[in-house]
Amino acid sequence: MQKKSNHQESSTRDGFVRFLQRGGSKTKGSSKPVTNSPSPSAWALSPGRTSPLMVKMEPQGYSFRTNEVRAKCSKGGGGRVSGVLKYFSGQKKKVSPIQEEEYHQFRVVYNRMLQWRFANARAEVAMAAVNIDAQADVESMHEAISAAIEVMDGIKASIINIFSQPVEKMLYLITEVISMVEQEKQCLEEMEDVFTLVPPQIFLSEQSLIVHLIQAAKESWTKV
Repeated sequence: MQKKSNHQESSTRDGFVRFLQRGGSKTKGSSKPVTNSPSPSAWALSPGRTSPLMVKMEPQGYSFRTNEVRAKCSKGGGGRVSGVLKYFSGQKKKVSPIQEEEYHQFRVVYNRMLQWRFANARAEVAMAAVNIDAQADVESMHEAISAAIEVMDGIKASIINIFSQPVEKMLYLITEVISMVEQEKQCLEEMEDVFTLVPPQIFLSEQSLIVHLIQAAKESWTKV
């Protein structure tokens, strides 16, 4: 009877281990979302309960693992389930060095991307502040320039109103002077033409008369 109970207990453990192995292989191989399936209760997973399906569905190639699990389970009493779970979790976490290097490079690249995003966000915030200040400066400069242009236009209008009448008078006088000068030139040209028509004897008699008048004046001055 004792051998029969031991055999029953070992078959129960083997069925539980195979059930956990089947669940781990399914979760590892399939990438589709798992639907909510009814999980076995603690009463169904107790050492006293055995499932014929679990015993019959023994996959080949797991004898070495089951022996290791048996050895681990025989060492501890209450921590059998935790030991089995730790064993299979350790088996799942084992990856190749190439994959570890790829994961490490991916993490490095991801961290750099986060750093660049943070730097870009800070630069965008700084540039936004600079753009706001520049827009404010441009608007203030535009307002100042437009105000200066309005003031210059007002000064120009006032200058035109003040100096327009005197300038017009000066221009009128200048035009009159120019016309007079032209008339004088014409008169001089006419006089030259007239002098050419006078005979030279008249000029000689005029000169002699001037000489006699000068002599008479001198004699009168000497007598006095």
